Amino acid sequence: MELSTMLNMYLVKNGVAGGYVEAVRRTRKIGFTNMDLPLDWMAKGQSELAGDDWKKQAEAIVNEGAKLGVRFPQAHLCFAKGPFDRIRADEPLCEEDPWFKECLDRGIEICAMAGVKWAVVHPLSTLSPVGFDVDDDIAYNVAYYTPFFEKAGKLGVGIAIENMCDTSKGRRFGVTAWELIALMKAFRSDNVRLCWDFGHGKRTYKELDQVPSVRKVGPYLRATHVDDNYGADDLHMPPYQGKVEWTSIMRALKEVGYDDMFDMETRFTQLMPEDAKDLSCRLVYELGMHMLSLVE
Repeated sequence: MELSTMLNMYLVKNGVAGGYVEAVRRTRKIGFTNMDLPLDWMAKGQSELAGDDWKKQAEAIVNEGAKLGVRFPQAHLCFAKGPFDRIRADEPLCEEDPWFKECLDRGIEICAMAGVKWAVVHPLSTLSPVGFDVDDDIAYNVAYYTPFFEKAGKLGVGIAIENMCDTSKGRRFGVTAWELIALMKAFRSDNVRLCWDFGHGKRTYKELDQVPSVRKVGPYLRATHVDDNYGADDLHMPPYQGKVEWTSIMRALKEVGYDDMFDMETRFTQLMPEDAKDLSCRLVYELGMHMLSLVE
């Protein structure tokens, strides 16, 4: 298991994303050598990767990483609005929107350029009039994602499907370990595996223990999102700042033999002054190194 971090700590300034090359430089200076490319900003029209010269911009990011000894083993592809935040699937930031599809396709190509091993996606939820239906959701995801996943496979990029979380608005698909495993198996591909977000797990299980689910997905786990919260909102705080059960989670990761990225997905720096970010990002790095020392 190796430490990595999503670039959002430096990429996002005052809530707006942009400046990947600078983010790579500053993140490397803190100590990180493995970085997660957040490619979901494209669908929002943000970052230099949303422009027509996206290939040139992606090459600049990759070249800067190579110069600094940085790897990009993990990435996050664009994700659609949740089922309770839309009316139609072709709305902006939804899966049938042509620009969203372009960004998903573009993101896969960028992952291939950067040597990404596992690109994370969110499972989709149908807008079924009969409500939550696992079989419908699995069929919907397979029909939609198959051409994208096949392209990723041809380019040498693996896909990791991430666990979601229910909200006060209702039940959504892809929350439990068994839903994720059933969806993964429906693609019938060794190139499709799973990502577990511990913050999402906390929001789902609240005062219950998410560790049995971590063990359940363990054989298929190829990516993680490490973040904390109090069990309600998706705060993406650093570990030990909320109520996620890190001691038992680290033990479970060791038990299942997880050996991919321990990926920090924090976003508490997004509204910070730039001169305050280094100290905060160093905290995330040191916490990550400490947690990995627990499973050596």
